[in-house]
Amino acid sequence: LVSALPGSELAEPARQRIARQTAAACLPPEALAALSPALQVMTLVTLAARRDGIDPAYGIDLFLAGWGHAASKKTVSLETPELQARLLHTENARERLNAVETGLDELESGSARAQVVRIAQVWADADLATLMRYEDWCDCLKTKSDREAMVRMLDERNPGLADGIATLHASGRQVFAAVGSLHMIGPMGLPALLARRGYTVERVDFTR
Repeated sequence: LVSALPGSELAEPARQRIARQTAAACLPPEALAALSPALQVMTLVTLAARRDGIDPAYGIDLFLAGWGHAASKKTVSLETPELQARLLHTENARERLNAVETGLDELESGSARAQVVRIAQVWADADLATLMRYEDWCDCLKTKSDREAMVRMLDERNPGLADGIATLHASGRQVFAAVGSLHMIGPMGLPALLARRGYTVERVDFTR
């Protein structure tokens, strides 16, 4: 599903826009060619802030996975790659095209880079108050399709993540679960879901 699928072909102008953004990211032309257009654009968005010192190659998820294996900790995934890939794909061709074009617009305007920098800074500062107001400042929920995609990426996934965490706890293990910051907010966020299951959920503040 992450590969280029029949029916996912783009018109030449859109392909040229992706090619320009691929070159701007200092990637060879063929680097993303095997991916679907939507995933190509998503990858380019994650790379947009490398000039600001934010490189996904050094992301916390990769660090924690590497540390866990190096420390001989049992490391498991709360989701399958297949599930995550399905979340990136919609059967509606118009929605797929809109997602690609919106992502390209944001890359070309520089807003994608600004958004990545801001969410990374909010995370680094542990600024929960600003994170809780994400929908007010992200400029990413302007259309019905945007809002539906957000529900699909967060609200519809979180119950399964909560199930996975609860199952690990029920096995008698001490669990350290790492998820993206946006999974932690709102009535469908993991803290709220786990609290409704009877867990005592506390925020741990830290000083940098």
